[in-house]
Amino acid sequence: MPRAFCCVPYEQPELNSNQETILKEMEKLAGFLDANWITICGISFGADSIIGLIPGIGDIVTTGCSLWILMRLWFAYDAWLFRKKWCVMLMNVAVDFTIGSVPLAGDIFDVYWKSNIKNINILRKHYGMEPFDPSGQPSDDADLKVEDKV
Repeated sequence: MPRAFCCVPYEQPELNSNQETILKEMEKLAGFLDANWITICGISFGADSIIGLIPGIGDIVTTGCSLWILMRLWFAYDAWLFRKKWCVMLMNVAVDFTIGSVPLAGDIFDVYWKSNIKNINILRKHYGMEPFDPSGQPSDDADLKVEDKV
């Protein structure tokens, strides 16, 4: 008789202190690129949207920053643990670059797409953490588990 595969319990992966430090650094950069640079009429613009206005080089520079965030996270975390999620993260950056390269319409798209924040949230969800909110930076103990707070 075949054994049931569903009986194997899922263990939530844990972050070490080095991974937490790198995640906080990348969250700051993602917030700067996607949301925390300027707010007009309640819409937050990041450096990605503003730099993308520069024809040709703007989108290349911001995509380079997005790829740097992914590479930094790739080497800090167990990259092969969740390959499908890394592919989704790369697709977010590819969509941002492709559509963001269209003059003016791509820049409007960049304001709403926020690929770097999406990528940070994919990683945070994998580790059972609350979603990253760039408008209100979480406190240092916001990511602690319930057991740690008791």
